[in-house]
Amino acid sequence: MYIDMEILRQQLGEYECTVYMHDYTLCLDMIENLNGAIMPYFQHTLYLADSPKRLKDLKPVEYMNILVMNPQKKDLSGYTHYGDIPVNILDVHAPAGKLAEIANILRSYFDDQLSTGLFGDSLINILFHEQGIQAMIDKIAPAFNNPVYLFDSGFNLLACNYEEAEKTPMGKKIIEAMGFTDEEYKLINAHGHIHERVKKQETPLRVFHKEIGYEQVICTISTKKDMGHLVIDGVNRPITDSDIRLLYMLKMGISQQMQKNEFIRNNSGYPYEYLLRDLLDEKIGSSANQSGRFNYVNHEFSKNKYCMVIEAARTNDTLNLSSLRSKFESLLVGTKTLHYNGQIIVIFSFPDKKYLGEKEFKLINALCVRENLFAGLSNVFTDIIQFRGYYEQSLRAIEIGAAIKNTAGLYAYKDYYLQHMANTFTSKESFITYCHPKLKTLLEHDQKNDTELAYTLYLYLVHERRSQEAADALNIHRNTLSYRLKMIDSLVDIDYEDYKERQYIILSYELFKLNYQPDTHELLP
Repeated sequence: MYIDMEILRQQLGEYECTVYMHDYTLCLDMIENLNGAIMPYFQHTLYLADSPKRLKDLKPVEYMNILVMNPQKKDLSGYTHYGDIPVNILDVHAPAGKLAEIANILRSYFDDQLSTGLFGDSLINILFHEQGIQAMIDKIAPAFNNPVYLFDSGFNLLACNYEEAEKTPMGKKIIEAMGFTDEEYKLINAHGHIHERVKKQETPLRVFHKEIGYEQVICTISTKKDMGHLVIDGVNRPITDSDIRLLYMLKMGISQQMQKNEFIRNNSGYPYEYLLRDLLDEKIGSSANQSGRFNYVNHEFSKNKYCMVIEAARTNDTLNLSSLRSKFESLLVGTKTLHYNGQIIVIFSFPDKKYLGEKEFKLINALCVRENLFAGLSNVFTDIIQFRGYYEQSLRAIEIGAAIKNTAGLYAYKDYYLQHMANTFTSKESFITYCHPKLKTLLEHDQKNDTELAYTLYLYLVHERRSQEAADALNIHRNTLSYRLKMIDSLVDIDYEDYKERQYIILSYELFKLNYQPDTHELLP
């Protein structure tokens, strides 16, 4: 049983109506007069207003549904949002005296639909308490007379009416692969990343595919969390409104069953997966004395570990997450993966005294580029209980790296840690606050006189005060370097023997590079 504003407009065919409906809509299950209704309002109730004046001082709830009698055909589009709160409106161009007649038509329709829906809900409750999801589909699928598929969030096949599905070429491929094949990924990507629209829409979505010559109805299991989706292929007969209602009813029962069985975890059931998930959800403390409590998973991880995070949302195409997990797990020995909040998390493990080298980095990066993935790589760590901190490092690496390059590939935190520090330092105060005063003097001199004294000092210190190496890096003669150093000494008194001062100047210049505006040749304020 599924009822929304558009369906109600169709029931009022003899009346001229306008529907203002947002993409995200909820199923309606009762009718109530707006005048005198108890507050706060309910999202699943249709409220009847005898005049647009009722909308002026309204204090709505998000996605509230209102039928308004509007004989003057006033523009009500301004009432579809109250600040940030969206409202759905069924605008009926009829006098207030017709409200009782319209209410009777709609109540009759609600009673008919709800009686069917309640019977269906009872049937589904019996099924999922006794036999489960496959039994639901086996029992209800004959009413569709078409193939019905249930996929999890990783596009793996959880259930279908196998006998009907095997009659079609696409159905055979899906059953053999136990999930999406390359053909299905191409199909959904050819329709403007349609799966992202499906996940945000509670109502079933109808799509006609020219490539396969028939219509599909696709429905997400939950808009709150990606638990998977249902699909009907209209190969045997056209899709009807009855199919839409029945599919919605089926998805409600499946949603309850999937939550009950925790299918939403979408993992392989290994103990380490539950541990990692609990660490990410901060259900386990990160103190040192926690480590000994998890000896049962210690053998899963070697001493040195790296966390890599792949953000699927940054990729335009819908990804086969299960296939990608398999590819990374087979890339390097001892690799573990996890599907978490739409991300793929990969942990690369190495024995003591061994680290991820340039060869391994290039191997991982090549796979990321080939699959059009944006991935971040943390620094090395040893204690798995500290996992969440390195997970966040990986996210910072993607965030900063992708903002600079905006190309698929592997972004290592070690390459962006200074930018991360600079962002943290300068989020509330100017870079100048942290800059070494003597370097600031040189920077100001350079700006006024078009010189490079600050840069010269920086490279001189970076090359450990080795004059020839610094001159080569500056692409100048050694005598020119000596002349510049004398100019620096005439302006500021540098204690070259104090490692703290050298360190402070180098770090200040690194922050300057990140905060300099080359187009204006000015420091950021």
